[in-house]
Amino acid sequence: MKLRPSEEAKTECARKFFARLSEKDAAGEVTYDVVTDYGQLMSLFGGLA
Repeated sequence: MKLRPSEEAKTECARKFFARLSEKDAAGEVTYDVVTDYGQLMSLFGGLA
């Protein structure tokens, strides 16, 4: 999918934000990231819904 430059900038900002949140989770219990579609999200949960 082709995104507009403003949408790409927002996604990049979100990736940086989530990376910082993940760094602050000292216990390593939570992972923050950006997914591009529902299938990718479900693969992170092992298909659980």
